Amino acid sequence: MRMVDEVLNTLTKGEHSRTVDLIKERKRMEEEELKIKKAQEEYERKIKDEWKMIDLGFKSTQEETPSEEIDFEGLKSLREIGIDTNFIDAIKPKLMSR
Repeated sequence: MRMVDEVLNTLTKGEHSRTVDLIKERKRMEEEELKIKKAQEEYERKIKDEWKMIDLGFKSTQEETPSEEIDFEGLKSLREIGIDTNFIDAIKPKLMSR
């Protein structure tokens, strides 16, 4: 095989080896992209599973304490000490409907 490569390099003034190297590099990049895609999909699946567990925990907490009143204004005061409270307005309708 090496002899054939040398003959082809001689006929193409080295272009054969450059092309072979380019093809190998593309193949390596495709394999790497596939690994990255698989890792990303696995990560996204884990995140979804974690959110499901959090959601289930949140629902079970709701079921345990359905009569508790939530002080939304008190929660918003946490903003004064630097805690992001923008989420409160988004979850308030869900919690008020229970």
